[in-house]
Amino acid sequence: MTEFIGCPPENEHSQLNIIEFNVQYKILFDKFSLLDYQIFIIKYQMSETKVPTFLMKLKSMLNDEANGHIISWDEKGSKLIIHQIKLFKEIVLPQYFKQPNYSSFQKQMNNYGFKNFRISAKSTEFYNENWTSDYQQIDKIKRRKTEFVLDTDSSFLSQLKILQSSQNQLMENLQHIDYKQRILSQIIYELHLKSQKYLELFQQLLELQL
Repeated sequence: MTEFIGCPPENEHSQLNIIEFNVQYKILFDKFSLLDYQIFIIKYQMSETKVPTFLMKLKSMLNDEANGHIISWDEKGSKLIIHQIKLFKEIVLPQYFKQPNYSSFQKQMNNYGFKNFRISAKSTEFYNENWTSDYQQIDKIKRRKTEFVLDTDSSFLSQLKILQSSQNQLMENLQHIDYKQRILSQIIYELHLKSQKYLELFQQLLELQL
């Protein structure tokens, strides 16, 4: 334990104050160490390795037990199964997307490297070797970049599809930026609260020293 450096205690009361000061100093030091660790974790969460918003929404769908009869993992935890496509369109998609279009959902899955296999008229499954129920390889799933190149020989419809794909990618990037801004706001707020508490603790330590 860190020893207080100063005038030697004149009596038993002052000696107790110094002991209490050392204890509080150790507590304060530990709290600052914890704060540094928390900031490190937040910075890591904000790094470029952050899981894309679309995959996080997909994960939330699967983790929600209320959706279990509509969307779930297979028994091996290696495939995503949509048991009832109709209910998935009507109930699940609107909870996670402003534009709950199933065709757009399929395109997004394809953009992230998922392969689609139709099981029946009512159900389907998606597979990606890095998408498993333990989510250990989720950071390896990357969105395919869409190159925006105008081709005068292409039809208007194909050009429109390219524009739409580029727009979707831009929207996802904006969501990523918004996520970082919210995290930064949270850091600032938490630091403000902690600084107030530390100032109060410093004041108490100074009073013990006197």
